[in-house]
Amino acid sequence: MVGNGDASLDVSWRVESSGSRTAEVRRAHGPEGVNISRRDAILGAVVEIVCERGVVGASVGLVCARARVSRRTFYEFFDGLDECLVAVLDGALERAVPLVVGAFDHLTPTHPWQEGMRQALAEMLSFFDEEPALARVCLLELGTAAPRVREHRERILGAFAALVIQRVGSEVSHASPLAAEGTYASVVGIVGARLVADERPPLLDLLGPLMGFIVGPFMDEAQVAKEVERGNELAREMLGRRSSPAVYGENSRVDLPAVLLTVRAHRARLCLLFIAKRHARGVSPSNREVAAGIGVSHQGQVSLLLARLAALGLLVKRSRGPGYPNAWSLTAEGERVSLLLGKHT
Repeated sequence: MVGNGDASLDVSWRVESSGSRTAEVRRAHGPEGVNISRRDAILGAVVEIVCERGVVGASVGLVCARARVSRRTFYEFFDGLDECLVAVLDGALERAVPLVVGAFDHLTPTHPWQEGMRQALAEMLSFFDEEPALARVCLLELGTAAPRVREHRERILGAFAALVIQRVGSEVSHASPLAAEGTYASVVGIVGARLVADERPPLLDLLGPLMGFIVGPFMDEAQVAKEVERGNELAREMLGRRSSPAVYGENSRVDLPAVLLTVRAHRARLCLLFIAKRHARGVSPSNREVAAGIGVSHQGQVSLLLARLAALGLLVKRSRGPGYPNAWSLTAEGERVSLLLGKHT
């Protein structure tokens, strides 16, 4: 089994300069929440600019104008545009890792590898559907960035490829690593081509065909057809969740954890929605940031609240190591629940 400790998706190798620089700015220039908001605005702006103009057409001046911050503020957080783009990649990585690893972690030894592959691919396609600009920037536009940024991007894509190849190779004895690498690259290329289309159906529509393409070298025609249909079925189910209206209220039947529907769960709902907003910007808040965001002064209370939401499978905690605060992100179920809460509370 591939777990959270798998070295191929260990984010400890990522460039830490942007994170350490931000920590210094927080201490030196005022309230932590204000600085996080400004940094989020800069990261969101650089994604928009690069998506619209490409890396060559992006500049610090354009990013500052879009984010409505001064150049001085920009350089308080980042040494330049390249460091800002690296931070975008790291933020995308932090959001994507739990989706992919979680899909394989839920398998038991009796589950075939293609079930984890199907779920992981579905989670990533859904993520790209929700963040098409971020997906386009990471998968396509940054391929023409400066060497430092390109190398960082290739390491991230390579880490995901290694996870997939390791999982397939552990169960399919005749699987060729080279063929698996080619399949992975082709899938990335197909998704990338769809992302540049002006008008496109949801990327989740690709789930069935892509599953057929992935399992084709290892299965006979009938088995491939079954995998395509299973992928199509899961895609229809996930797209149905997006489009079907949910009703929120005491006497209504909604697809939410019961503990979030009580009057006393107001703080838990606030907590989940706060993290969802940060999650959408590629930020994983700490306990202290969550406490400040939802108005809880007692750190013990917010720690207990976060632990309960994690136990429900809505949040995942990542530790950056001794001396660093925890970082909280949504699981796939947490994203679904927070979307419903955001629409109907």
